[in-house]
Amino acid sequence: SRYIDQYSVSITGQLQYKFTEDFKLIGTGSYQFNYTNEEEWFGEDSNHTALLRANQSKYASTCPFGGTLKTITTKNNSYTLRLQADYSKYLGMERQHFTNVMLGYELSSTEYNGVAEEVRGYYKDRGKTFPTYTINQPADFEAYYAYHRWNANNNPVYTDQLTNLMSGFLTLTYGYDDRYILNFNARADWSNAFGSRSNEKLFPVWSISGRWNISNDVLKDIDWIENLALRLSYGLQGNMMNNQPTRLIIKKGDYNETLGGFASTIGAYPNPNLKWETTTELNVGLDFGFFQNRITGSMEFFTRRVDDLLDEKVLMQYNPISKVMANIGAKGSKGFELGINTRNLIGEFSWSTDVVFSLYRDRWLERNPQWKKAIYENEKDMLNSYYLYISDGLVQPGDMNPDGTCKLPHMPNAKPGMIKYKDLNGRDEDGNLMEGPDGKLDDADVVYLGTKTSKFYLGFGNTFAYKGFDLNIFFYGYLGRQLENPAYDWYLKRSWFLKNGVNMATAVRDRWAHDNQSGKYPTSIMNPYDRSSDFWLENANFLRCKNITLGYTLPKIKNLDKVIQNLRVYGDVQNPFIITKYSGVDPEMDSMAAYPTQLTVSFGVDITF
Repeated sequence: SRYIDQYSVSITGQLQYKFTEDFKLIGTGSYQFNYTNEEEWFGEDSNHTALLRANQSKYASTCPFGGTLKTITTKNNSYTLRLQADYSKYLGMERQHFTNVMLGYELSSTEYNGVAEEVRGYYKDRGKTFPTYTINQPADFEAYYAYHRWNANNNPVYTDQLTNLMSGFLTLTYGYDDRYILNFNARADWSNAFGSRSNEKLFPVWSISGRWNISNDVLKDIDWIENLALRLSYGLQGNMMNNQPTRLIIKKGDYNETLGGFASTIGAYPNPNLKWETTTELNVGLDFGFFQNRITGSMEFFTRRVDDLLDEKVLMQYNPISKVMANIGAKGSKGFELGINTRNLIGEFSWSTDVVFSLYRDRWLERNPQWKKAIYENEKDMLNSYYLYISDGLVQPGDMNPDGTCKLPHMPNAKPGMIKYKDLNGRDEDGNLMEGPDGKLDDADVVYLGTKTSKFYLGFGNTFAYKGFDLNIFFYGYLGRQLENPAYDWYLKRSWFLKNGVNMATAVRDRWAHDNQSGKYPTSIMNPYDRSSDFWLENANFLRCKNITLGYTLPKIKNLDKVIQNLRVYGDVQNPFIITKYSGVDPEMDSMAAYPTQLTVSFGVDITF
């Protein structure tokens, strides 16, 4: 079970002074405090605790009695101060020219404090108690050796972080007759998250954009076009990591009897050359509205490049630490998004529809210099790629020779019920990839099978209204999605754990056996050729009903209509159902540890005074 106690305090204030109608000064300040206390408990009969019991061995178990309690307490303090000057002016005889200048300064700081702790032997259902035991002699310690050893090395983890950010910004805007609009934004950020060199702490951010309202210009006389505008923007922005030290951090350890004193190790090592991660993006968009805005929407295309990627660099063994954060490599993205709204029926009964479609692709542009290319990889492959062996069903008795060996030349020691893999490629004399089987099962047989990222996103919703009633239904889904069921990794693939009394997925009943040779899943016998393959890859396409909301707006109440402008009651259901062939808990989850999307039912009242 999980318990979360959370509260926050937020205060925001603003002061504004007008020097003239065109020029004003605005000061804004905000403060926010967040506190979270999270408890996660696994009872003594849970599967999590069963894995710690080590097959009920007192000597080897790290939780021989009770359950496990994990607690995480975090505090966040942050403030932001912002001062900006704003100048706006219309020019020209017909006020067709518009100019705006905004100049400002911002200072922000965030302090994070966290404590994480895990205790074992916890009895929540017995008054939140712990077991009592006496250690008078070595035999008492040896009886629960693994548990006492774990306790001796188990300490709370304290985390303290301070992130300061200082920024200056400038915005210039020019518009002509609501037809042409140009905008320039510039910003400079300083952060304590980057190395000792002052020039790396500063990062200039800028963008330039333009908009052409075509419907107010060359197409202004076409009646059925209400709005048609072309947008274009190009800019540069930076990204930073909050947990990078600017100074050497020493971790003070326990007393070391061999050294005769307290021993310290390097906790974190700063990189004086660490820079901001840089993102450059080009965006082209088209906004439209037709037939008195009965059809409205926008389409957008973007291309993005990220340079100086923040990643870990492995150091030589003679260094006191094994790795350090550095700027390594580059990646690129391209995407497209289309959104359409239609008002299908208007009047006493109204009906409108919203549709959103999007896709994007991520690709490597430059690799980490320490990256070692596998024979099946290319330098500019897609990110989050699947590189897998190709399966060919399960080995059957007919695939075996009389002497007990397998007829497959590249899998001679395979047994019935094991996964068969295809021998697709080999190597030439120089070690390069060569098409065609070579009688060996190795990494030359690995192939690219798409990415873990969905190919397309689709969302659509409908809103109906009639005599005060309103109904909204929204669906969304991902297409071209492939996943392995993470639960199967432990609770089906490792079915030999059954002999240790470990719980398994019900699908284990359909594994291959001598009396179930039509079984869908491989035998419990360990496969000497076990490989990551497409055998476990599933179609994870899905369509989820995101929400269904039904509301009713009450008629005006006589004698109260001057006080209550609007009164609406509603009921809302979030995530009521999903349509998918995926065998896992939730196709939106990437790992077994994630929490699936929850069904939520709520009721509310909206009052406008």
